[in-house]
Amino acid sequence: MGFLDECANKVRSEFKVIGGFPPLSTIKPGDFGLLEGSTWRRVGHLSDLHDFRVPLTVTASPTIENVEWKSDGTSAVRFDAGANFGDDRGARLNAGFRINFENEFEFFYWLPGLAFHELTQLDQVMNELIRRSKLPSSNPQYFEARSYYVASGVYATRNMTSVLARGAKRGITLEANGIANAVGLDSVNVKFSVTSRESSSQRYMGKIADDVDGYYTPFLELKKIHWNPWSTWYGNP
Repeated sequence: MGFLDECANKVRSEFKVIGGFPPLSTIKPGDFGLLEGSTWRRVGHLSDLHDFRVPLTVTASPTIENVEWKSDGTSAVRFDAGANFGDDRGARLNAGFRINFENEFEFFYWLPGLAFHELTQLDQVMNELIRRSKLPSSNPQYFEARSYYVASGVYATRNMTSVLARGAKRGITLEANGIANAVGLDSVNVKFSVTSRESSSQRYMGKIADDVDGYYTPFLELKKIHWNPWSTWYGNP
């Protein structure tokens, strides 16, 4: 099992959600794919299916600011000294995190703005997939329910920093990168750079430009069709 697969197992066991791996991926509600252990691999979108008649509308929750997700064996000390003024370009930030990992595969996510996007008519969508799963495999509407898991909702952010531990007893310091006019660590525009590390870790940092439509998906929720000799239903994996 690879490093990212082990980290995906850690995310799933501690937060009961599926991690969007590799980090900085974009997954949309209605995407479907394969779940290999705790790692989800996208295959397509429900809109790609032949004659899919249920509207695939999406509802987005209000954005939550300053979201910090970390594993149990991770400590993150935030320092935010504000901005140091002194030149005509603005203020240089003096803020960031000192992160320590107790064990391998621990993780830390900093998400200045996070919203949850989900399929609005989930019951109708999944019931349509149940109907399709019962058709002959030769039918163009057939859906292979035994294999596929549907992303019913995703956690979306436009600015994301994640650090994954490649060993036990690891440490790293992230500091805000660049100059901004009196912007503190809570700003959704803050980006980080690595200023010190005790040993190697895997780091993913990304920010989508203001004039570009899109988001990253650090976490997602999946639904799966289940059945027994008496009934068919959908639920969590």
